[in-house]
Amino acid sequence: MITSITYSIAFIFGLAMISKLMGKSKPTFQKAGYSTASMYIVAVLQAILTAGLFTQYYALCSAIGLLLIMAGVFYTLIKIKETWQSYILAVLVTVLLVALVSLSVIKQINKI
Repeated sequence: MITSITYSIAFIFGLAMISKLMGKSKPTFQKAGYSTASMYIVAVLQAILTAGLFTQYYALCSAIGLLLIMAGVFYTLIKIKETWQSYILAVLVTVLLVALVSLSVIKQINKI
């Protein structure tokens, strides 16, 4: 279960990272008043945190870091007054991340 959720999250963040690195997210970042450099910083953070999901020791921290990125996504969506359809993927990813964090914590508690 944890593995399939991890791969789903990695796929979604991988696509988001590629979109940013190719500059396709630039209009959204500009509309929100963010610099182009911040777009690339977020892409690098997404890459590092997504890779961290596949490590034994950093998976939980990486998932929490990605949840913080998602908080920024929601802040930006609200800031630029996007339509409700724009929130669907953000909500889906957030639910997957919360499920991953919850299952990881439960797994660690059961090991003790």
